Amino acid sequence: MKEFTSWALCFALGGLGGSALIPQPSPASPAAPVATPSTEPNIQCIGGMESGLKLELSPEAYRAGREGHSLELSPTLTSRLGEPVRAMYAFRLADDVGNVVQDTRYSPAVKLTAGEQGTAEPLLIPAGLADGFYRGTVQVAASGGRTQTSEMVQVFVEVRGGEVQLLEGDDWHMRSRSNQGVMR
Repeated sequence: MKEFTSWALCFALGGLGGSALIPQPSPASPAAPVATPSTEPNIQCIGGMESGLKLELSPEAYRAGREGHSLELSPTLTSRLGEPVRAMYAFRLADDVGNVVQDTRYSPAVKLTAGEQGTAEPLLIPAGLADGFYRGTVQVAASGGRTQTSEMVQVFVEVRGGEVQLLEGDDWHMRSRSNQGVMR
């Protein structure tokens, strides 16, 4: 089984690096002059830091066939980085206890300018899966001349009678076998 990390995508996009947080002066001390950063810092929010790359998945098409239904998801990437970047994703599908049912697939690179939104190659939840619960993991990474970032999104589905249904994460966790052996 292939290692599934954002580093693999960073290597594929061309090098290692990182973004640094810009220290803010404390309220008690006078503001010292600060050099203008060469990239836009991550956006601060209540839940922590947001990535410089946003990934959204939206259902594009349900298809019915002899083996059952398949679901195509459209990934939309938005760059919050202050420079042009190349982005790509890795997608893997596993059942609710972690068995990989679809090996990692990599998308072609998508070029994004600063602040641009773009659509990557669609993801596919294939027909023919056994009834049960599945988790798709999408790891996307972007690399530019001065910055790198990554983001991970998960999609949760149930297959029942050959039909693929999208689920909320909480519902998937409560109804699937993902919690087997977990002491509460």
